[in-house]
Amino acid sequence: MANIISELRRRKKLSKKALAHDLNVDAGTIDKWESGADIRMENVIALAEYFGVSTDDILGTR
Repeated sequence: MANIISELRRRKKLSKKALAHDLNVDAGTIDKWESGADIRMENVIALAEYFGVSTDDILGTR
């Protein structure tokens, strides 16, 4: 999942700070997600909606 989030962010040419701002979280939270830290389902849903992908895509279960 961590690689998926960073790849989606890079494809949109977003900095961690910009993504954090758009999702209303701290930039440190983006760092944690991209380092493999656990992520709450509500944030998985927010990421999926933001990037226009499914939650399965974010979780890497597809």
